[in-house]
Amino acid sequence: MSPTPTVRRALPEDAEACRIRVGEDFRHWERGGSMIFDDTYNHEVWNDTDETRVVLFVDVLRPLPEPWSTINRLIVKAIGYSPFVLDAKRNQEAWERRYLAHRQGQQA
Repeated sequence: MSPTPTVRRALPEDAEACRIRVGEDFRHWERGGSMIFDDTYNHEVWNDTDETRVVLFVDVLRPLPEPWSTINRLIVKAIGYSPFVLDAKRNQEAWERRYLAHRQGQQA
């Protein structure tokens, strides 16, 4: 995979407290901005606030010649079944249920 475009959806007031490191380069999301990075480089993120950070990640499959293209698609599909990704999916679904319940409670 790579590049990986991201779009900031919710950002804490102290935007610089939410940052990403890709290789040796450090950046932070900016209001109204977007970012593209190559996720084949070592990367990690921090949110040093008590606020929620929501970022939309879009993975872009790099065009490759056969048989590498098929191998790449199979690897990406396999990653979707990894415990790490399945746990993230369960966390996302639980967050959505809590959010919807909270939102419905506010409308009542």
